[in-house]
Amino acid sequence: ETFTTTLGPLRLDLRDFTTRADEQNAYSFQGRSERAEAFTWRGQFALAPLRSEGEFSLQSVSLAKYSPYYRGTVPFDVHSGSADVSARYRFAWGPTTKEARVTDASLTIRDLKLSEHDKEEIAVEAPATEVQGADVDLLSAELSVRRLASRGGRILLRQSKDGRVN
Repeated sequence: ETFTTTLGPLRLDLRDFTTRADEQNAYSFQGRSERAEAFTWRGQFALAPLRSEGEFSLQSVSLAKYSPYYRGTVPFDVHSGSADVSARYRFAWGPTTKEARVTDASLTIRDLKLSEHDKEEIAVEAPATEVQGADVDLLSAELSVRRLASRGGRILLRQSKDGRVN
């Protein structure tokens, strides 16, 4: 399935850029999509050794729109839902230091509706779900979450004759 989107307007700011070792280059970029999805990313980076840290946010991301990227990877279809995500990050990749972390992440998902693949019946419905205080170490695959809350949802579970649950 082909994916298309339109981004714009976009803004990119890069101040006092240098390739000198251990220098910090401040940057930011922001923009919107044709569906009013918004993103911002700002921080600083260095090229020698390669590293970056800062913060990013995505607002009103349409989850079903990006199904060409995850369909076949996840065991469900997304019928609706939008998400807001924000976090801080730190990345370093040098001869002595390797780090890839996301910290103090928050995620809000609204109007989520999921079904089994190629079925219309909604199996999961969650009007509001929030994750707060998530920390992820991408190199060690460790995740901690301070708070997970969902309100007003419903889950439809079925067990087949062979004992499998949808």
